[in-house]
Amino acid sequence: MIQLKDKLKVNGGTRRYMEMIGLSLAFSLFAVSCTQDSDTFYPSSPEEEHPSVDESRMIPIQLSVDGVDQFYGGAVTRSGETVARLVQPLDSTYDTGYDVETTVESIPLENIVSTRANLDNVQFRVVAYRTDASSADHYAGTAVYKTNGSGVAAIVAKTATPVNSAGQWILGPGTYTFVCYSYGLNSAPAMLSGNWSATVSHNQDFMLCRKEGVVVAPDDRGEFTLGGISFTRQCALLQLAVTANDFTNNTVQQCAATVSNLNSNSITWNAGQTALSTGGTGGAVNFSWSILNAVTVSSNVYKVLPQNSRTLTIKLTTLRIGNIQYNNRVTVNASGRQFAAGGNYKITVKITGNGITVGGATWAKGNVYKSGNNFYFESSQSGYHSGTQGGSFFGWNTTSSDNNTYGGSSFSSNNDPCDKVAPQHTWCTPTANQLQNLGNSGYRSGYLNSKRGGFFGGDKVFLPAIGNRGKNNVNYWPETGYYRSSTGASGQRCYYLEFNQSYAVKNNYYWYWDGFPIRCVKR
Repeated sequence: MIQLKDKLKVNGGTRRYMEMIGLSLAFSLFAVSCTQDSDTFYPSSPEEEHPSVDESRMIPIQLSVDGVDQFYGGAVTRSGETVARLVQPLDSTYDTGYDVETTVESIPLENIVSTRANLDNVQFRVVAYRTDASSADHYAGTAVYKTNGSGVAAIVAKTATPVNSAGQWILGPGTYTFVCYSYGLNSAPAMLSGNWSATVSHNQDFMLCRKEGVVVAPDDRGEFTLGGISFTRQCALLQLAVTANDFTNNTVQQCAATVSNLNSNSITWNAGQTALSTGGTGGAVNFSWSILNAVTVSSNVYKVLPQNSRTLTIKLTTLRIGNIQYNNRVTVNASGRQFAAGGNYKITVKITGNGITVGGATWAKGNVYKSGNNFYFESSQSGYHSGTQGGSFFGWNTTSSDNNTYGGSSFSSNNDPCDKVAPQHTWCTPTANQLQNLGNSGYRSGYLNSKRGGFFGGDKVFLPAIGNRGKNNVNYWPETGYYRSSTGASGQRCYYLEFNQSYAVKNNYYWYWDGFPIRCVKR
C-alpha cells in the first residue's frame, strides 16, 4: 500500500510535468509564428500603433513626379464643337430692344508645345494595393508626399504605413497597383474611406495618377523608386464673362451669376475608377466678379466637376448696366453642353441691341428659321440651316418650312414666320420696298465666317447666299442669294431681293411655293 506522503510526491511530479509540457507547447507556437513567412504588414490606419515590422524583408519606397496636365480646352458639345452660340430675347414677353447672345467656347493652351506643368508645392497621397485595385481587401499601405517649388517629391513625416525606423514608407516585394490622388493643395489629402473611396466636389482641383502592374523589388541601394508619376486633371475650369453693347452707357457695374444643372455638387470616387463619373445632376456653382466697371467683365475662374452632355442654365442674379438694374432678368438655357476633365471653358453672355438699322428699317441679326413648332433667329448673320428641310426656307405667306407650300394670294401676319419669333408680333417679313432700300444702301459681295454672301449698308448687314429651294432640291447655293418679301406680284409670284458676285436687284421671277430664306425687319 502506498503511503499518503508517497501519493503526494507522485501527484506533484505529474503536475510539474504537465506544466513543463504546456510551457514547451506555448514556446513552440511562438517560435512557429515568428518564423512564418510574411512579406507585408497591412495596417488599417497610419495613426494606429502597430507591432514592429521585420524591416529586413521590406523595401523603402521612393517617388519621382513628372508633373500634371495643364487645362487644355476641350469640346463643348457631344459632336466635338469647341464653340457654340445661341441668341434669345432679353425678355420673351415684350420687345426690350435687346437680345442675349451667348457663346460657349473652349480655351486652348497658349503654348501647345508644353502640355504639362510642374506640380509645385502640392501634397498628394499614394495608396498601394497588392496585385490590383479591385477592392479594399487588396489594400497594402499608404503615404503622403509633398512636392517642392521644383516639383520634387519627399515624404511627409508620420503619414506612411507601414513605416520603418527611418520614417520611410516600406512595402514587401511583389506586384502592386499604386493610386495617387491630390486636391491640388499644400495639405495632406485624407485617407480613403474604408481604404477605398473619397468625395470630390465642385471647385476642387482633384487629380489622379494610376500605375498598374508595378513589380516592387530592391535596387542596388535596397530601395524601389516609383517613377513616371504624371497626374491628370479630373475637373474643368469655367469662367463667365458679361458684355454690354448698344446701351447709352455700356459699363457693367454689378454682376453675380449661378450656373446650374451641372454634375452633382459632390460625387464619390473610388480607387477602382480611372476617372470621375460624369452623369450626376443637380449641381450648381455661384460665380462672383472681382473686377467690374468695364464694357466686358470676366468672373473669377471656378473648377467644376466633369459632365456629360446636358442643358445648362446660366442665370445672372445680379446685373447692373449703365446705372440700370437687370437683376434676375437674364436666364440662358444652353442645351447639349459637356465639360471634359481637364478642359478649360468660357461662357460669354452679351446683352446687345437686337437689330441693325440700314435703309430706314431695323433688320434682325440673323435669318429666321423653324425648329419643331418654334421660330428663332440664327445666332449670327452668316448662320443658316442647310438642306431642303433644315428650317431656313419658307414659301410665301406660310409658317410651314415644308417643300411646295404657300398660304394664298393675300399676305397675312398670321402666316408670317417673323411674327412668331419671341417676343411675338415684334418682327415681320420685309416689304419689297424695304428690300429695295437695303439693296440701294450699298452692296458688295464677300465672306463672313467663311460663308459667301452680300454686305449691305456699309457692311452692317450680311445676308448669306444660300440659294433657293425648288421642289426637291436647293438651287444656286452658294453663289446667289434670294430673300423673300411680303409683297405679292402677278401670277402667283412675289418680289424678292436677288444678289450674286456682281449685283443686287429686286426681282419677281419665282413662284409662291418656291422656298426662300427671310431676313426679318422690326415692325
